[in-house]
Amino acid sequence: MTAQENRSRIVTLYKSRLGKNRYTQGANRGCFFGKPEGTNPGYSDCSSSIRAVYKRVLGVDIGSNTDAQVRSKRGTVVDT
Repeated sequence: MTAQENRSRIVTLYKSRLGKNRYTQGANRGCFFGKPEGTNPGYSDCSSSIRAVYKRVLGVDIGSNTDAQVRSKRGTVVDT
Protein backbone atom coordinates (compact mmCIF):
# COMPACT_ATOMS: atom_id res chain seq x y z
CA MET A 1 0.00 0.00 0.00
CA THR A 2 1.34 3.45 -0.87
CA ALA A 3 1.85 6.25 1.63
CA GLN A 4 -1.01 8.21 0.05
CA GLU A 5 -3.34 5.22 0.39
CA ASN A 6 -2.35 4.81 4.05
CA ARG A 7 -2.93 8.51 4.73
CA SER A 8 -6.33 8.27 3.06
CA ARG A 9 -7.28 5.22 5.15
CA ILE A 10 -6.18 7.01 8.35
CA VAL A 11 -8.26 10.10 7.54
CA THR A 12 -11.30 8.07 6.50
CA LEU A 13 -11.26 5.98 9.67
CA TYR A 14 -10.74 9.02 11.88
CA LYS A 15 -13.62 10.88 10.21
CA SER A 16 -15.88 7.85 10.65
CA ARG A 17 -15.79 8.46 14.42
CA LEU A 18 -16.72 12.16 14.28
CA GLY A 19 -19.56 12.85 16.68
CA LYS A 20 -19.40 9.34 18.14
CA ASN A 21 -16.80 9.87 20.84
CA ARG A 22 -16.70 11.54 24.22
CA TYR A 23 -13.62 13.33 25.45
CA THR A 24 -11.95 11.83 28.51
CA GLN A 25 -8.54 11.59 30.09
CA GLY A 26 -9.73 8.80 32.35
CA ALA A 27 -9.35 5.04 32.17
CA ASN A 28 -11.73 4.73 29.20
CA ARG A 29 -9.54 6.83 26.89
CA GLY A 30 -8.26 3.67 25.25
CA CYS A 31 -11.77 2.86 23.99
CA PHE A 32 -11.76 5.03 20.86
CA PHE A 33 -13.83 2.50 18.92
CA GLY A 34 -16.34 2.06 21.74
CA LYS A 35 -16.76 0.01 24.87
CA PRO A 36 -17.37 -2.72 23.91
CA GLU A 37 -15.62 -2.24 20.58
CA GLY A 38 -17.86 -1.11 17.77
CA THR A 39 -20.43 0.58 19.99
CA ASN A 40 -21.13 4.21 20.65
CA PRO A 41 -19.94 6.20 22.35
CA GLY A 42 -16.22 5.79 22.12
CA TYR A 43 -13.92 7.53 24.54
CA SER A 44 -10.61 9.27 23.94
CA ASP A 45 -8.49 12.31 24.31
CA CYS A 46 -6.59 13.82 21.38
CA SER A 47 -3.49 11.64 21.49
CA SER A 48 -5.29 8.39 22.29
CA SER A 49 -7.60 8.86 19.31
CA ILE A 50 -4.66 9.29 16.94
CA ARG A 51 -2.91 6.31 18.52
CA ALA A 52 -5.96 4.08 18.01
CA VAL A 53 -6.38 5.01 14.34
CA TYR A 54 -2.70 4.54 13.48
CA LYS A 55 -2.66 1.20 15.29
CA ARG A 56 -5.76 0.02 13.42
CA VAL A 57 -4.59 1.18 9.96
CA LEU A 58 -0.82 0.66 10.13
CA GLY A 59 -0.57 -1.93 12.89
CA VAL A 60 1.97 0.14 14.83
CA ASP A 61 1.84 1.79 18.23
CA ILE A 62 3.02 5.40 17.91
CA GLY A 63 2.88 6.13 21.65
CA SER A 64 0.29 7.08 24.19
CA ASN A 65 0.87 10.81 24.47
CA THR A 66 1.68 13.73 22.20
CA ASP A 67 5.35 13.89 23.15
CA ALA A 68 5.88 10.20 22.39
CA GLN A 69 4.00 10.55 19.10
CA VAL A 70 6.09 13.51 17.97
CA ARG A 71 9.29 11.59 18.76
CA SER A 72 8.07 8.34 17.20
CA LYS A 73 9.12 7.43 13.67
CA ARG A 74 7.03 4.24 13.63
CA GLY A 75 3.84 5.87 12.34
CA THR A 76 5.44 8.10 9.75
CA VAL A 77 3.64 7.81 6.41
CA VAL A 78 5.91 9.17 3.69
CA ASP A 79 6.28 8.74 -0.05
CA THR A 80 9.54 7.03 -1.02
